[in-house]
Amino acid sequence: MDTPAAPDPNLNARLAVLEEIAAATKAGLIDMRAEIRSLRGEIRDELREMRTETVSGFDTLRSEHRAMRTDLGTELREMRSAQRSDFHWLLGIMLGGFLALLSGLGGALAHGFGWL
Repeated sequence: MDTPAAPDPNLNARLAVLEEIAAATKAGLIDMRAEIRSLRGEIRDELREMRTETVSGFDTLRSEHRAMRTDLGTELREMRSAQRSDFHWLLGIMLGGFLALLSGLGGALAHGFGWL
């Protein structure tokens, strides 16, 4: 059978080094967790701020869009009114000219046929 190995005289020193490494690793992990939690909190805060800015930006765009639509509607009504006014003026000129032409032509015909 195998005989047990003799205990290593440096075993206690090696064990102390391993325990020291484990303690340092544990402390490092605790620090890392705390830093990760802190970073998560910062990220959440920044996301909330970005959402707030985005929502306020959309609200501003909506109000500007409404104002533009209102202005556009007003301008279209003014253009329609001006167009209607110009149409009536042109129609009056055309009818007046047509009547003047007919009366002139009618007068010339009446004079030519001896009616006048």
